[in-house]
Amino acid sequence: MSDELDVLFEHSIDLLAVADLDGYFKRLSPSWEKTLGWKIEEILAQPWLHFVHPDDRQATIDVAANQAKGAPVLEFENRYRCKDGSYRWISWRVAAPAPGSTRLYAVARDLTERRSRQDLEVIRTGLEASIAERERYAVRLIARSAVTSALAGGDSFEEVAPRILKAICESMHWTHGEVWTVKPRGEAVEFVRGWHSPDAALDEFENAARGSPWPFGTGISGKVAAGGKAIWLEDGVREAACPRSALATSFGLHSASGFPILNENKVSAVMVFFSRRTGKPDADVVPMMADMGSQVGQFLLRTSLRAQLEQSQKVESIGRLAGGIAHDFNNLLTVINGYSESLIEELPPGDRMQDSLKEILAAGNRAAALTHQLLAFSRSQILVPRVLDINVVVQSMEQMLKRLIGEDIDLKSSLARGLDPVKADHGQLEQVIMNLAVNARDAMPNGGHLTLETANVQLDEAYARAHTSVTPGPYVMLAISDNGTGMDRSTQDHLFEPFFTTKEKGKGTGLGLATVHGIIKQSGGNIWVYSEPGKGTTFKIYFPSVSESVAHPAPAAARDIPRGSETLLLVEDEPAVRKLACTVLRGKGYAVLEAGSGPEAIEIFMKQSDQIRLLVTDVVMPGLSGRDLHKRLIELKPNLPVLYVSGYTSNAIVHHGVLDQGINFLQKPFTAEGLARKIREVLDARSG
Repeated sequence: MSDELDVLFEHSIDLLAVADLDGYFKRLSPSWEKTLGWKIEEILAQPWLHFVHPDDRQATIDVAANQAKGAPVLEFENRYRCKDGSYRWISWRVAAPAPGSTRLYAVARDLTERRSRQDLEVIRTGLEASIAERERYAVRLIARSAVTSALAGGDSFEEVAPRILKAICESMHWTHGEVWTVKPRGEAVEFVRGWHSPDAALDEFENAARGSPWPFGTGISGKVAAGGKAIWLEDGVREAACPRSALATSFGLHSASGFPILNENKVSAVMVFFSRRTGKPDADVVPMMADMGSQVGQFLLRTSLRAQLEQSQKVESIGRLAGGIAHDFNNLLTVINGYSESLIEELPPGDRMQDSLKEILAAGNRAAALTHQLLAFSRSQILVPRVLDINVVVQSMEQMLKRLIGEDIDLKSSLARGLDPVKADHGQLEQVIMNLAVNARDAMPNGGHLTLETANVQLDEAYARAHTSVTPGPYVMLAISDNGTGMDRSTQDHLFEPFFTTKEKGKGTGLGLATVHGIIKQSGGNIWVYSEPGKGTTFKIYFPSVSESVAHPAPAAARDIPRGSETLLLVEDEPAVRKLACTVLRGKGYAVLEAGSGPEAIEIFMKQSDQIRLLVTDVVMPGLSGRDLHKRLIELKPNLPVLYVSGYTSNAIVHHGVLDQGINFLQKPFTAEGLARKIREVLDARSG
């Protein structure tokens, strides 16, 4: 048996060893010399741990300890030091002849070459993965950079959309890209722009998307819009829900993907891409596209807010000009209408001059109505707000509106129950409704449907962020909708500007919607328009709701034009208006002291304050305003009442178009009757 073992040791290719648990080899096959370079005697002279790599020694000790405890055959690997200082990987299979034996028998093999090949394979695989990852990263970086560059170089989504599609398609090696927008009314998407390299077949494929909007759920774009999430279909263009599946198949398009563009957490647009390749995308493509979709969504929000701000600034500047014009124009109209009215009363019945004077007065009244529109547009008119129910206002106007719009237009009201009250000027609200109804009538020359709708709504923070002038909170909505000709985006952008009109010459002043906008804004509300060519128009008006009770004022009783005998101090810097007012008031029995400025009025008052019972003053005057004049005079006579007269509001007596508490005011242009009644009203209230 010993001879056989000698032969086995002498000729074995494997590394054979006999060792004791004392830590020394007892016998080694000659193959150890070839493997490690040490002579057998050198190995036997040292503990076997002497040759083990320091990092592998503890594991080797643990194996020996387990063997001493009677563990079965053990297999492990460690590194042994060669005579030249290098290390080789050795694979061990160790066993004891019997339980409790201190002798160990081992068969080992040199695994160095195999381990090297494995390491090289790991390195090669890692390098390939690293290169692929770097390529994917470069693609992502190029795509993001191209999208960012495209967004920075445009003012509108329609302008930058082709550049975005081109950047993404070229960097991702996709065949064709499209942008679809979500329609503001109804659940549908509409094709906006597309991009592909020159290809007649793809031109035909893209043209098939143009035209009517697609309902949600139809095609890739409709599915993304409905679900709000990105989708990827390996061969999605062949689905039955894809209206262009036949074209896609014939042109060799296969995989399709869609990514939502979110604006305030709502899908406002969809990017769709097609490829002639099939298969799934890399794992990071979908989040990368979602990131770029977020970039585009932020761009949409910024451009929307910028457009709102620019429109607001433009309207504000024009409004200041309009208010100034109305102030001067009202002074002229006061004189024209006042003298026309006086002459008509003085002429005997049947006098041929009466007809001419009545025409002058009628023209003056039309001009006065125009100045009221200018003041409403510029938010400079005086409002008399009270708590009211919009439902009641709409119901009270229904019969008049039916006569106004004609029999070929069907008028319907959808009024919410339990509608919250609002605070607004009743007459101005009626003007808003009537103006919008007239516009709707003109947009339906062949008849149609006009609907008035009310509802309680809550405008949240997200809505307010997307609409610069909105404060979050509870509102009452009044919607006026028609199914007429509708408007394109360009028309809507200019809709509330003064003197802008789409009507033919002589059919409108272009102030109607500007007036509506001014009334609503001055009342603390907001108005938005939703329209499409051929699909009708909806105006949505939002008034802040209030918790107060609805007011029900008693109707005023008709009275004769009053007279008086008190002494009045009249202050007006426009000579013609001052002269007219003096003529009217003296004709009604009043003693009138007149002044053309604040300092002149103070001088008169210092001499005759005991006789003066009422100060009648213009509000806006050079040097010393009417409000400041009254403050100076009440220092001398604390109980002196005042009636302010003006064709243009001033912050001296109003805040946001609403008179300060206890202020008496008469709007220019006034009539002789209106002036006389207002003065009598102020004096009687004082004496009572």
